[in-house]
Amino acid sequence: MSWSNLIVRIQQKVVGLLDYESRCHLRTCSKDDRDVVDSTKFHASKLKIEEFPSDMSDGKTIIRCDVDTFTIWFIGKENITKVDRGWNGEINEEISEIKQENRYDVMNRFFEKLSHRGVIKVNSLDLESLTFPVADSIKIKCNCLKIINIQDNHHMEWIRNTDPFSQKFKKLELRCWGDTRELSEVRKVLDVSESLDLDYETEFTDDELEKIEAMNLTMSSTMITAEGAKRRLEAFLRHGKKEDVLQIYFSIRDDFQYSELFPQSLKIKKLKREHEQEGDYYGKVFRGFENIHGVDDPREIDCISFGLKLRQTLYRGKPIRLQMSGNLDNWPKKGFSKYNNLFEFEYKSSEKSSKKNRVQRSESASFGASKSLST
Repeated sequence: MSWSNLIVRIQQKVVGLLDYESRCHLRTCSKDDRDVVDSTKFHASKLKIEEFPSDMSDGKTIIRCDVDTFTIWFIGKENITKVDRGWNGEINEEISEIKQENRYDVMNRFFEKLSHRGVIKVNSLDLESLTFPVADSIKIKCNCLKIINIQDNHHMEWIRNTDPFSQKFKKLELRCWGDTRELSEVRKVLDVSESLDLDYETEFTDDELEKIEAMNLTMSSTMITAEGAKRRLEAFLRHGKKEDVLQIYFSIRDDFQYSELFPQSLKIKKLKREHEQEGDYYGKVFRGFENIHGVDDPREIDCISFGLKLRQTLYRGKPIRLQMSGNLDNWPKKGFSKYNNLFEFEYKSSEKSSKKNRVQRSESASFGASKSLST
């Protein structure tokens, strides 16, 4: 039986299995095929939207949207827009066109075509360096959400218009450095099941930290105490998977002792290493914890002092980092990096370090970072 002889309901089931590129090709075959494609819900694997300035003219920007293997570019300023299309990042000039409209209006019409009854469904949504809010007429459902450097505080509008498929996101990464006060009031930020990466001052308390389900966690808060970090460490040792990372930035008292952070049940052996200085602590955890995923190999623990700041690392295949500061002047004013930039920022912010110590600290930090990344 040929394709044209199939009933519409069967054709829709077939179209529902196609990726976006295949749907686009089928849609151009005939009016009937176009109607079948347009009437079938589309669930993309990944949607990525990013915006960057054009080198050709002031005020001109390029908006790039990747839908699986299909890419569409909206290039322009004011009321003229060039639309390029292609696959796998390669432009097909034969289907490029110029529209006498604002690029944001053209883009929103494209989003409306992606949606079904006003809802776009994707598994993973990545948003980067956008200068515009999401249209009120569009809602997005996804499992994994990444928002990086959304300008003019539009990140809250994108978050409000984006919901998880079920009750929780699987993965959520927010790297926004504007006004983040509203973020702590959005429950969906805390309700993440697998991975949560928040690159801003969250002001989360010990109780809020304890309620976070995601074991793969990166966050910063001046409200978290050493006791709260200790409880989180215990939870991570028990529930964390091999590939998970725990990285928390928090404040400590001037008389803080390492013993306050480590559960008494842990069996830790202190070891010597190159470039170790006063206040550093390096060792291995051999026993004293049970992991529900069977992760029971010895874990290295690495605590390095940067003036009034400490970095504590505990890892097996992936690191656990607990960044502690007793001086809020040393607190990161912007986002922090997971690896080399983290160390660079720390030793630069320590005003008490001599030039010689800074060189040694940089070498030591590079050693620790490369070891963490290679395991």
